[in-house]
Amino acid sequence: MKRVAEQFSLSIDEIVDYLALEKSPRFSSSSASYNVRCPWCGTNGKKHKLNIDRSKNAYRCVSCGQGGGALDLYGRLRFGTPLVPGKSANGGNGNVLYHALMEDLHRDTTFSVGNHGQCANAVPSCSTICRASDDALHRAYSAVLCFPYFSLSKEHEQNLKRRGLDEQAIQINGYRSIPEQCKWVTEWPNLIRTFEQLGLEEKCCSFDRLKRLDRSLLIAGLIVADTLRAAGISMEGVPGFFRIQGNWFFRLEPGMLIPTRNHKGQIVGIQARKDHGSLRYMTVSSKDLPDGVTEGISRTHFPLGNEKLTRNAKVFVTEGPLKADVALSLMKQQTFFIAIQGVNNQKDLRDIFQELHSRGIRQIWNALDMDKLINPNVAAAGLKIRKLAMECGLTMKLQCWDEEYAKTKWLELYLLCVRNRLPVRPMQNVFLDIDRMARLLTEQGIEHSVRHLPDGELEKDYWDDRTKGIDDYLLSIRSK
Repeated sequence: MKRVAEQFSLSIDEIVDYLALEKSPRFSSSSASYNVRCPWCGTNGKKHKLNIDRSKNAYRCVSCGQGGGALDLYGRLRFGTPLVPGKSANGGNGNVLYHALMEDLHRDTTFSVGNHGQCANAVPSCSTICRASDDALHRAYSAVLCFPYFSLSKEHEQNLKRRGLDEQAIQINGYRSIPEQCKWVTEWPNLIRTFEQLGLEEKCCSFDRLKRLDRSLLIAGLIVADTLRAAGISMEGVPGFFRIQGNWFFRLEPGMLIPTRNHKGQIVGIQARKDHGSLRYMTVSSKDLPDGVTEGISRTHFPLGNEKLTRNAKVFVTEGPLKADVALSLMKQQTFFIAIQGVNNQKDLRDIFQELHSRGIRQIWNALDMDKLINPNVAAAGLKIRKLAMECGLTMKLQCWDEEYAKTKWLELYLLCVRNRLPVRPMQNVFLDIDRMARLLTEQGIEHSVRHLPDGELEKDYWDDRTKGIDDYLLSIRSK
């Protein structure tokens, strides 16, 4: 079998869009290649140095040298694991990554990674493992979050307070912290001995997704799983748990743990907000690990404190569990929030929208970040949600905010349209006008919403970060 990166048939553009990588302001939809902000070195002033080669379906950073194929890019940024060519029996992970990507993109997974007639119609090498019931998930995740050494750190607590949450909301929502190292594992000498005698560290590190974890985090994952086992809690079908040589582990991701809850308030998933890196929010899963759940990983969150769902409820759809928690806490009126984990993670929405319709609700609100008016990727995701809502008998309206800044953005786009002799009109609805002009400029291939940096680079500047999210805007109002 040839290198999967060379055979992979899906356009790398789709992966760039799914990962929401920031494209250079000089991006052109007709060029053979373009640059994006490098997720590895782009935060160090390097800006848009990662080249996306459409003809080769590959990427390479001219600054840090990171490079590979389309599927490798997905694997590294989605799961922290590179593409390993070859058959699954020999350690290859191409099919696993491919099927994970197809699920993320809501595509049919009949075919395997091969292209050009190779591996077509092949049976996936990874077995399907569905998630457990919501009751079982809630029991397991509650036990994980109650583990005494995962108490919320002072740094994370202060971060939550700066976002607008008070101590009561922080406590009720159940946030926790995972350190970079778990020095407390020395209190379990018997499990450390088991870990060493069975060679579990070597076996764990044979999986790329676990290689980067500190040894103490691996042992801590073993301790957490053993604690649940002793309490009679099943880990079968619970995303985040995996089993090596008969021993269960919980995959610990350093950072702040954010519970994902269903409409009943049960914890059905966990998202980790990393302290470092460009991809800050990652769903805790064990999808490509032994006995790890592959299907039904929760991607939708309902905050505690949502109003009772009646036909008169005002329903918002936004992105990110923490954003929804904060926005609901800052709202002065009773509302109902639905938070997807990434603008393209819409798999659960059809069932949710159908349930809303059955409750008598006929209208919902798009409360994605305000760059939904300007950023083509976010705008496209919003249109997909709107179409899905319509198919379920719901109308979806734009929820917009910060009219003061919007007028500044309107003037910026208006003058750019005038300079390029594009049809413009006096301000009518500032938000809809921004959306219309941004689409017009993008269709004409004209750069907009950019700012010049001191080093000569250009950076996208879609919306003021201080009010871009609904939570940011509500906090800014409270601060005033």
